[in-house]
Amino acid sequence: MLLEQLPRAQIQSRLQSRLRDHLGCRDARVLVKWGEDDGTNWTVELTGLPGPHHCQEAIESIANGLRAKYRLAKDLMSPADITAILVNETLAELGPGFRTFPPPPRPVIEVLATGINAANWTAIPGGPVATEYMQAFNRVLAKLQQRIDIGS
Repeated sequence: MLLEQLPRAQIQSRLQSRLRDHLGCRDARVLVKWGEDDGTNWTVELTGLPGPHHCQEAIESIANGLRAKYRLAKDLMSPADITAILVNETLAELGPGFRTFPPPPRPVIEVLATGINAANWTAIPGGPVATEYMQAFNRVLAKLQQRIDIGS
């Protein structure tokens, strides 16, 4: 069975609106996270202050119903947003012990022709980087290409 694709923001909005119907859950905030790279098995959690236990149970129940119908579509972002995410995620993967001075060069984003099940962009660091940075950058790049496309 093929699942319909919906952007994360739309799935979060549907979850949020259905959760408001549950007593005491009106102000709870929902966050949808990727599961598998194909957009299936996405997960959901409540953010902010810990919500009542019945809100967590309610959101899981609502998510299970939606998960059977929808898979996450790639998020559409600008090259500038992707650049920032690439640098931040790469540094996060390297951990606090990685030397960040001088700061890593700004990545160069290249927009590609749209293909079947292929990313419409790629990136390289904008200058020389340490080997461990390049390895982490490539891991982050591969993950992000599965989840993000450049929007028009």
